[in-house]
Parts: sequence; C-alpha cells; structure tokens
Amino acid sequence: MFYFEDFIMMNLNASLAMQTNQHLLQQVQKVHQKLEDLRLRLNEPIVPLTNEAILHLSTELQPLYKALVMYNLDEFISRNLETALWNDCFKTPLTRYGRTDKNLFNLMIESGVGFYLGLIQDIGVNFDISFITNTPPTSKLYCTTSMLNNHFIKPSKSSIYFIIQNCLLHVGDLLRYRGSSYPEAIKMYEKSAAVCPSNGYPYHQMGLTQLVIATTTENAHLMDELVSCLYYFARSLAVSNRYLPAFQSIENLIKTKVEVTKQLPKNQEMLRQFMVSIHENSKTANLYQMMCSVIATEHKISASTLVKMIVIALWNNWRNQFTTNSLDIIACILNTVIQAASVVVDFQPQSTLCLPHLKLILEWMNWHCDNAAMPYLYSKLSVGKLVGVLNYLQTGNHLAQSSPGSWVLEAILPEEKKLIGFIPLDYSVCFNAGSSAGAIEPPTPIGTPVNSQPPRQAMLGGHLLSEDKDAALSQSLRIHRIVAIALKLASNKRCFMYDGVKFVEKTATPVPTQIQQPSRRNVALQSIFRTANVEVETQDLSPTSSFIPSNTTLPAMTAPGSLTTTTNLTTSHDFFRSIWTPDTENTESNWN
Repeated sequence: MFYFEDFIMMNLNASLAMQTNQHLLQQVQKVHQKLEDLRLRLNEPIVPLTNEAILHLSTELQPLYKALVMYNLDEFISRNLETALWNDCFKTPLTRYGRTDKNLFNLMIESGVGFYLGLIQDIGVNFDISFITNTPPTSKLYCTTSMLNNHFIKPSKSSIYFIIQNCLLHVGDLLRYRGSSYPEAIKMYEKSAAVCPSNGYPYHQMGLTQLVIATTTENAHLMDELVSCLYYFARSLAVSNRYLPAFQSIENLIKTKVEVTKQLPKNQEMLRQFMVSIHENSKTANLYQMMCSVIATEHKISASTLVKMIVIALWNNWRNQFTTNSLDIIACILNTVIQAASVVVDFQPQSTLCLPHLKLILEWMNWHCDNAAMPYLYSKLSVGKLVGVLNYLQTGNHLAQSSPGSWVLEAILPEEKKLIGFIPLDYSVCFNAGSSAGAIEPPTPIGTPVNSQPPRQAMLGGHLLSEDKDAALSQSLRIHRIVAIALKLASNKRCFMYDGVKFVEKTATPVPTQIQQPSRRNVALQSIFRTANVEVETQDLSPTSSFIPSNTTLPAMTAPGSLTTTTNLTTSHDFFRSIWTPDTENTESNWN
C-alpha cells in the first residue's frame, strides 16, 4: 500500500535534489567566471607581470581547472580547456622562467609533475578507469562505482582516454624540459602511447627526446641512438592518427645528423648506410655484406636495434606501397636474420638468436605482404637456409608436443605488445597463431565481445609474458608461432613446401614479378605534395623534400585475401585492457 507519508518524502527528496543541483550549477558558473577573470589577468595584463605574479596567478588557476575537469570532463574537453590548462598553468610560466629565473623554472616543473599525476589519481578515485589500468573493478588501487561522487557527471570512456593520455604526455614534456630526466620522460611517453597506440604524437615526442640524448653520445653508439629516433618518428607516421610534422623531423634527422657524420666504427657505419637507404628508398651496394658481417658474424648490434630496423623497413615499404627498392631492403634484413639463425643451427643448437626478428618478418609476409609482391620478395631470399632454420625449429617446437593450456598459446610476447597500433604489422588484425598442427583461424572484427573472439584476437585477454621471468616459455612460444606461420606460407607452395615431415625448398625458382613503378602522373602528384605545408603552431614545418610520400593519406594496407588491415584502435576500449603497465620499468630490456 502506498502511504501519503511516502509520497511526501519522495517529493521532499526530489525538491532537495533539485535545490542541490541548482546550487551546484551556480557554483560551477562562479568557477567559470573566476577562471576567465584570472586568465584575462594572466594573458592580457594591464601592466607587465613579475615572475612572482605569474606564479601566483598560475597557482590560483590550477584548482579551478581541476574542479571543472572533475565536474564535467566531456564538456571540459569539448571546450578545449585541457589545452588552456597546459598553456596558462605551465607552458607560459615555464617559457618566461626559462629565460629569467632557473629556480622558479625548476619549481614549476616539480609543481606540474605533481599536478598531472595527482589529476590522474583523482580521476581514478572518482571514476572507473579499470579498462585502462587492466585492474579488476574491485581493485583497491582505484575506487570505482561505490565511491563515485554523485555531483560529478559521469564522463565517456573516450574522454577518460584523452585526459589520461594527455596528462602522461605533459608529465613527459615536463621531465624533458628539466634537462636531466630524459629516460624518465621516454617512460612517461611510452605509458601515454600505451593508453592509445593509434595516436602518433607520443611517439614523435619520444623521437625528439631520443635526439637530445644522441647529441651527447659518442660515435661508438651514435647511430644506435639515431636509429631509435628514426624508429619513433616512423611509429608516429604508421598509426591511424598520424602526426604529420614527423616527416620534417625525419628530414632534419637525416640531413643534419646521419649524412654529415663520418669516420664511424664498422657497426655504426652499417646503421648509417641503412638510414640513408631508407631516406632514399634505395639499398646501398654493400649494405647486405655489412649487415651480415656486423649482425650475423660479429654480433655487434643489439637485439632491440635490429627490431627497430625491421620496423623502419616495414614502415618504409608501407609508405612506398611495395616498390622493388623497399622490398629489397626488407629482403636484405631477412636474409641477414636467416644467416644469423643458420649460424646458430650449425654451431650453437642450444641458442635461439634472432627468433623475435624472424617471427616479425614472417608474420608480415603472412598477413600484410601484397600477393603481387610475394614472388619478387621470394626471389631475393636465401630459401635453402630459411628451410634449414625452419626444420631445426620444428624439431624444437616443444609446445606442439606437450599440448599446453590455451592461455600459453594466447599469451602476448614482449615484441608484440610494443608494436600494437603499428599499421604495417597490426596485431589487432592478425590471425590466431594456430593450434599445434598449425591451423590458422580468420580474425574477428574489433568490437566483438571478448568471449566470442578467437585466441589472441586483438590482444584481448592474453597474458603478457616477461622476457626475464618467462624467458624459456617466451622462446618456446616464438618457435611455435614461427612454425605455425611457416606452415601457412608453405601451403601457398610459392617458395617452399611442407611434405608432412619437414619443410623443403621448391625446385623451380619463381619468376620475379615486375613491381609497378611510379607513373608520370604519380611523379607529378608527388612534386605537388612536396610543396605542401604542414603548419604546427607558429613554426614553419613545410615538408618540401623528396622524403614525403606521394600520398600523405596512405590507403589501408591489404593482406593476402583482400583483408583490410586498417583499424581505428580508438573505437574499441577493451582493446587496451592488456597494454597498461603500472610499473615504470623500462621495457626496452625485453628485446636485449
């Protein structure tokens, strides 16, 4: 039975809620008004401001901006207040203090780092961000629905992604400005990129930071640092939301650092020639001989640098759309990797050198190499040595023999995690690695519920293996996936085959397919694009060099079977569940 007293209480509660909302709106309006007044005093002062006055105004603005962030994050972002927050509270004061007062400069950097890390903490306390941190909703690290402030308007997931990524970016910028925390800055940029790998800006900032590190590096390791710079700039251009000024950054890197450096050690000279080949999209005459000598024989290059070379070569081929020159560079690296692996097979059977690198290139060949380009690529490979390596790995495929649990086959290897979002080798659209027999399943579109997806699809739910703690398991899983991919490639019978027991080289060498060269129309279009200007703030970053691709809006790559590989990674929030790394340990060592 409904009583009159209950009706009175319902109306009273509704009235109190309405009064509370009205009062809250009035408070928000006051915050906006005070914010605008302080911004006017800071940016359009009647009389010139002293350093202390700027510090006082920026300090007053910080809690006002934070209050608006927490109250209605969606509106805060739509009104572009995030940029205003950065400029008013930190960028403008730092620009002034950098010229006039180093003590205030350092104080503002420390204040900014604390502000943005605290803002991330406040967002985690008041809103559910478990889909980013990959923590269970009941985790005590961040409070969720039970602790929600009823006065805050619940933001969308895209807004939470945006604000957290930008907070991490700003922390990285502040650490870079400090001048003595470059490795820490790169770690923050890496975390920012992990939140949304489809955004190219964090990778560009990593490249700039790495370039500063390279300026203080001796010639014995200079080109290693510059390869890292080129790698980050390439990553910023090989995502769905590209950062186009990276074209000019690459041009400046090659012209001012790579081409002018002389009298280098042998391993550094090899890296220099590799970068020149990428810039000109033309393999130098002795590049392969130098690679074999440095990588396969003398082992004077780190595993992480070799991975970066592969990524750069795949990006170069992606932007040039499978030209013979870009395929030659990939074949040169693959033959070097095969040579290094065959040395291991012949002399050191217990070692597993170059397995991550071999797996990356074979996966690219399987899922992303154009069908028309495959015969030409096969004609450039050392097929006999490749078959020998595959047969050796097949005998050591312990996962196939032991039939492990499904979580092992679905696990994510360190090199796979690092390349999430990289379109030329986009793991979000790669097929499942297959069963112990090498079966390959087609992919499921992004956005499909997790429980209905095939294993490892879009990196959802996979356990991230550590190169340190899970070294043996990681190597076994690499071998398993290499064999599975090789079986898929052998089924095409273009280069090598599988007779049911072992891999065998195909007797007839495939006739190279003439890769279509740029037409006169494309050359004309390329000259037009070279004069296009890319404006960033007030800087003139016009990409006028021959390094600009003929089409700055590159079409999606197409894997065998006309499978479109371009994926907007920001549309699937669950996609990022497995990529957040709460610790600050540098994952670069995972490749060493």
